[in-house]
Amino acid sequence: MSVAEATQLVKTAEQSLAAGDHAKAVESLKEALRLDASCFPALKYLALLRSMAGEFSEAVAHCERALKLQPNDLEVIALLASSYLKMHRLAEAAAYYRRAIALNPNVAQFHENLGLALLHQAMDEAAEGPFQQAIALDPAHAVLSYSGLAQIQRTRGNLHGASELCRKAYEAAPGTALGSFALAQAVLLEGDAKEAEKYFREAIALQPNLDAAYRLLGQTLQQLGRFEEAEENLKKAIELDPNRGTSYTAITNNRKMTEEDRPFVELMRSRLSSSQLMLADQCALHFAYGKALNDLGEYESALKEFDQANALAAKVLLQGRQFAPGWLKAIYEHAATVYNKEFFVSHRHLGSESDVPIFILGMMRSGTTLIEQIVSSHPDVGAGGELTYWVEGKAQVFDPTGRIVNESKLKEAQEEYLEILRKIAPDKKHVTNKTPLNYNFLGVIHLAFPRAKIIHCKRDPVDTVLSIYMTPMTAPPAFGCVRENLVFAYKEYRRLMKLYKSVLPPESMLEVQYEDVVADQETNARRIVEFLGLEWNDACLHPEENVRNVNTPSMWQVRQPIYTSAVRRWKNYEPWLGAFNELKPKGQA
Repeated sequence: MSVAEATQLVKTAEQSLAAGDHAKAVESLKEALRLDASCFPALKYLALLRSMAGEFSEAVAHCERALKLQPNDLEVIALLASSYLKMHRLAEAAAYYRRAIALNPNVAQFHENLGLALLHQAMDEAAEGPFQQAIALDPAHAVLSYSGLAQIQRTRGNLHGASELCRKAYEAAPGTALGSFALAQAVLLEGDAKEAEKYFREAIALQPNLDAAYRLLGQTLQQLGRFEEAEENLKKAIELDPNRGTSYTAITNNRKMTEEDRPFVELMRSRLSSSQLMLADQCALHFAYGKALNDLGEYESALKEFDQANALAAKVLLQGRQFAPGWLKAIYEHAATVYNKEFFVSHRHLGSESDVPIFILGMMRSGTTLIEQIVSSHPDVGAGGELTYWVEGKAQVFDPTGRIVNESKLKEAQEEYLEILRKIAPDKKHVTNKTPLNYNFLGVIHLAFPRAKIIHCKRDPVDTVLSIYMTPMTAPPAFGCVRENLVFAYKEYRRLMKLYKSVLPPESMLEVQYEDVVADQETNARRIVEFLGLEWNDACLHPEENVRNVNTPSMWQVRQPIYTSAVRRWKNYEPWLGAFNELKPKGQA
């Protein structure tokens, strides 16, 4: 009799659901289970209602009981997978989505959500297949799959590919918040922060609780130098979702933390114990908390946070890319074998006559952004920012031996690169490229553009590697997360630049020491402008007033008047430097 009564109560619950009375439906279902603990429909409905109410733990419990009765019920398996995904129990979510796909491989959302579960575990390669399968099954609704693939490409440093995928995400959902959000990301990746701001605001208007839109709008406003507005939006993002680590990172990079920020610092500390944090969020939050502790003068504790952040970054952001010392050695060996003064003289006729490019390079965190701010403040110079053309290896101008120049490919590279610069600043005499790691490709750069000016930015070695170690990056270099690897990479950089200094014409490259610039800005700014062959302009004394879009971790610092607090910052960390001590100049305490 109890089974029949339970069945009737399920029907009553269905009627209540049809009438929109969820509370009454829940009571009927609970009573049905009291009468018949094995009433599968009651368990299934209750799991659904608990999930709809955001009570995911209860939904999981009901789903697991239901699956003991009917192990292959697709709806229950899918609901269980969805609940685990929303709880950030990602391994369980992935396992149940795989079970759902085994039962029905033709549901695009199963593949898409499997991709998301894997992506959030920093399993990018594994996530690509499910995203691509979701797109193949239902390309018209694959906004999240395209966005997921875009995130993977961005992590790999392929900004162009990421932008194209964001635009496809927009095409899959035009007129929606997610569509506008994807378009904003595409535009931002393409370097137009002002246009991106418009689309982020459009996404927020369509969906006011979209935390990611507030977060990226805040970061966009930072690029535009509107820091107070940025912080308002970043705090709104945290209010909507306190578990996204990049919101905290953006706020701590927005300005220097003070004693008045102690409540916010404590909030970060408490969030680090949350079980809801995904690996990427843990990584970002450790960086943010470390930055705040550094600002507050708690250096030992700060460095411990950066140690944890880098350990996570190696797992989350490097995506299995192993540091290969041999690769850096090979770069030097090729340069030492191929490039000498005679090589550049004998190939001078192949070089472009254009002097439009200005290359600002050096080890990361050596002051390249500051120098570009100074240079691009001049009315004759456009700011290209970090252009990845050479780093991405698009200029393959040698034959397979790496020694004989392919003239047609060299000409193609010259034309492609100049076209990129023309699009950035068609009315400027020069356009900068401040990609630091272009030093690895300086030989082919000078071969292609012998009239281009090169500014080599130098900084105290220990300050440089410590700054790299303390700075969150979307796509860090493979050497960036381990102290010993950083030291090795710095030594190879120094060896390579010593070689180029000896073989490049002296009028081609100017070395600029960061510490000299901050100690005497005017003398060094005039020196740089004279080297570039430009008339002096007083705007070069006020790089903080340069209104261009700045998209680097230094975006706040470069909007401030030049200051000296970053000089010999390593002294604050001297007792705990470890491997970084190798880079101290001999006899330096």
